[in-house]
Amino acid sequence: MKIERLYFFVGFLLLGGACHNTEKTTKVIVTQNPDTVLNSPENGADSLNLNSVLHNYLGAYRDTLKRDTSFLSEGQILRVTFKHYCTFDSLVLIPEKYVRIYGLKSFKTHDFQSSLQIVFGGKIVIDTIIKKVMFRNLLNDEEVKYGTLLYPVINFGSKSTIIDYSISVPLTDVGVGGTLECRYDGQIEVRKN
Repeated sequence: MKIERLYFFVGFLLLGGACHNTEKTTKVIVTQNPDTVLNSPENGADSLNLNSVLHNYLGAYRDTLKRDTSFLSEGQILRVTFKHYCTFDSLVLIPEKYVRIYGLKSFKTHDFQSSLQIVFGGKIVIDTIIKKVMFRNLLNDEEVKYGTLLYPVINFGSKSTIIDYSISVPLTDVGVGGTLECRYDGQIEVRKN
């Protein structure tokens, strides 16, 4: 991983982490002292505080994103209910090659998923759980094995709701953007963004 990409990614995470409540405490077990390992010049980290990146990511476990809105579309009442949350399943084990810079031998984390319900004209047209597997055709092997469904951005339109995700290996810049277009006729389209 090139250091420039790392600086960009860490900046992105820190900026995104500012949106999370950092008052929460989460225990993390590291194999070495994070203050000496994470900020050591030999790791190329210089003065980056990778420990705060790690803790911001862990704080996201408890940050559930919810959107519940109703509006008129083509003369019909449309209601969209969306929730993005951590599954707390401990099913993702990221190997050392991805988390060595954090002083970790490995990193066990959780999947994330979203629930989406769209009611149009009094009829449920979409009622689904959005999981990483829906984006499988967009992913490479490492994203399939270690990636999680992160950072949803939801936009409501007159004919569809569009949700953009990052399917990424946590704590890295390895990942791909995916878009889910959920049309109000009940069709769902997955594409790269």
